[in-house]
Amino acid sequence: MRTSSLQHGNRRSAVGGLFLAAICTGVTTTATAIAGPEQIVVEVAAPWASASALNDTSRSIGLLVGVTIDGVPSCYGFGATVAGGDAVPDGSTIFQIGSVSKVYTGFILAQLVADGAVSLPDAVTGSLGSDLNAMPCLQGVTLGHLVAHYASLPKMPANLTDRDGDGLVDPGISPLSPAEDYSRANLADFLDTFVPAVAPGTQYRYSNVGSGLLALALADRGGDADFHFLLRRMVLDDLGLDSTFGRHAAIGATDLPRVAQGYALLGGQRTVGSLAGMGCLAGAGEVATTGTDLLAFLNVLIGIPGAGMSAAARLATTPLAISVAPDSIAYALDIISVDGARWYTKGGATPSYTSFIAFRRDLPLGVAVLSNCGGYTRVKSIALEILDRLGALATAIAEPPAPSLPTLAQNAPNPFNPATSITFTLPAACTVELRVHDLGGKLVRTLAAGVYPAGTHRSAWDGCDEDGRPATSGKYLCRLRTGGSDLSRGMVLVR
Repeated sequence: MRTSSLQHGNRRSAVGGLFLAAICTGVTTTATAIAGPEQIVVEVAAPWASASALNDTSRSIGLLVGVTIDGVPSCYGFGATVAGGDAVPDGSTIFQIGSVSKVYTGFILAQLVADGAVSLPDAVTGSLGSDLNAMPCLQGVTLGHLVAHYASLPKMPANLTDRDGDGLVDPGISPLSPAEDYSRANLADFLDTFVPAVAPGTQYRYSNVGSGLLALALADRGGDADFHFLLRRMVLDDLGLDSTFGRHAAIGATDLPRVAQGYALLGGQRTVGSLAGMGCLAGAGEVATTGTDLLAFLNVLIGIPGAGMSAAARLATTPLAISVAPDSIAYALDIISVDGARWYTKGGATPSYTSFIAFRRDLPLGVAVLSNCGGYTRVKSIALEILDRLGALATAIAEPPAPSLPTLAQNAPNPFNPATSITFTLPAACTVELRVHDLGGKLVRTLAAGVYPAGTHRSAWDGCDEDGRPATSGKYLCRLRTGGSDLSRGMVLVR
């Protein structure tokens, strides 16, 4: 994606050349088009971050707002990565995202379900190692119960800070990272004596224990040493997300300088914080990532063509019938209905960092807000207001007049690797052939064939030929043939 850097005072953004192509259809000037979503983000977020806010707990010290519109990402930084500093957060700055980690755990489960490897009714004891699979409180608990928070497990284990059982907080337990080094043996001690108040599947009870246990079960099943290795194998490597980490200890020395300094509120005073560990429960809240990586993951969840893992994304965003309100939760995602539209949300907080994601699959739009301070309610409201206003902007723009002839838009992105999206519009129903040819006229791939109704249609080319082999780098023609027209556009594939 071609980007241009815009910097104004204490904020910086990276805006793609195609950033507003979908949302600003009909806007006549480039300057006005760029100002639309950017102005919304600045108006909503800028007042809530300042490098000088160390003693002003109503604002964040550093704030990163990521927006993806029709698959095109942009990151906006406000404040600073460290109190009193002048380095503004950008798309490469690393933040910890707390309970938004659960979305990755849920997505891994969705991928395994989509592949037919597991199913939601499977007993969790069938995947856990021998140190945990015989616990009485886990009998009858399924993978579906865990991902939907219906396993009747508590928010945190009772022995989180008193692991030796003497009734006192153990020496060395930090309020900045109380779950650091919480081991499987500690978890086994807790589960061995825990008695659920109700049977699994009967009552919603938000549980870090349940989410962490789900991640443990999936890691045990796959032979992964811990959640970070599970996350790498199942998600990060396939999507090329090199700046996302399932454990904060996995952040290497070369990446540590990119971590935004966290700040915690202790005794009513904001103080220097730290990345927080979750021990063996890392899948519930230890992930650290960047705005750029998080937006790429949101594009997958939104279902952007070419973003990858589409089957798992469709499943991960499908409401779970296991819940009492079946439209209220998907695979670790909360679902809210706003004016008839389905919004997917999830927030997270550690003592030193706060995050919130919100997205829609129908427009498609996504927002991620990352903060290096507390203030969950503030961060949540920023994300939801930006999504609401961007959605209103998109739906308020009048549809252009229907064309009298078929049209074929330029593919986007272009040049591309590995995939691109192609849009064509039909004034009336007709027989369509949409094909990719090399410059010699040889057929490379048929993207669409058959009778299509009037309207706008979108197809994706994954850069492969009819036999699924990757096409070589070079120029190609996308050709649209209907009953009375023959249109083509040039495309450039760059490997």
